[in-house]
Amino acid sequence: MRLVEHLLALPQPISKQINKLETFTVIIPAYLPAEQNIIVDTIKYFLSLNLDLQIILPYNTPQYLPVEAELKEMPILAVKVANSKSKAENINYILDKIKTKYTAIFDADHRPIETNFAKALWKLKTDYDIVQGSCIPLINSPMSMLLNIEFNQIYNIHHQAIQRLWNVAIFGGSNGYFKTEVLKELSFNHKILTEDIDLSIRALLRGKKIAFDSSIISYEQAPFNIKELWKQRTRWSQGWLQVSWKYSLKIWFYNQKKLSFRQKLGLLMFLPIREIGQFIILQTLLLSLVISIQTNIWNWSNYWSIIFFINLILLITEPFWVYQVKSQK
Repeated sequence: MRLVEHLLALPQPISKQINKLETFTVIIPAYLPAEQNIIVDTIKYFLSLNLDLQIILPYNTPQYLPVEAELKEMPILAVKVANSKSKAENINYILDKIKTKYTAIFDADHRPIETNFAKALWKLKTDYDIVQGSCIPLINSPMSMLLNIEFNQIYNIHHQAIQRLWNVAIFGGSNGYFKTEVLKELSFNHKILTEDIDLSIRALLRGKKIAFDSSIISYEQAPFNIKELWKQRTRWSQGWLQVSWKYSLKIWFYNQKKLSFRQKLGLLMFLPIREIGQFIILQTLLLSLVISIQTNIWNWSNYWSIIFFINLILLITEPFWVYQVKSQK
């Protein structure tokens, strides 16, 4: 499947954009104790774009911060969400305040390209309810360089390929564009750690259409250290497992007419099989060694060795594939 994804990701799509851009509401949820040092610069960046944007900043903080007064002076709607513990609760709280037909969601450290909105609007006005773009870490440290390669792989290979192979795309938490009525209809489940993936599966189960466009690029800050990266990835891992456990049977049996057989198979590959596969693939080297030791056969008749060798080759050549499909801007 990894080889198939690599091959399918190579033809780069040609993105279209609409000429007459409509007003977007931009939601930038924030947890200010952690993001108080970047949120003002983020707001200023969005205000500097030559676009008609209505910016809403729903935030939560356990104590008053001086930056709150500065935010109140900016030409945005800054809303403090009392008793909120999550990004999902922040966004849900302000959904009824959105008056525009289209809405975009960004994390507090994102810098989208100005043409993103015109490209997303073209898709929203055609046949899609949600549009997801690429989220690419800025390179400002050795760790961010590695994460930049990884995120190019995630978006420009994996997301590109699953859309072509299974006709499935997902909203990834930021740099997402919605028909506002669809966002209000779905809202977010704050009990799920990956509320974005949960929303995506519920959208697909209701027959909503999601598109991925690798040319809709937003740059973000990579985690600054191993501790932050570990916290981020454990949350993602637990959240994906939650969604897999919650929806695997529903994908196959719920609302049969909403999903095609191809999409169901793709989602099952994406959720439960993906979760199981990660554990299986880690064992190929050990199985290869154990079988070879037991049988004293050290050649390619041990098929676990072949599987391990294939995966090793794919891992080694993956940077080449990333280079071929990476975001150029």
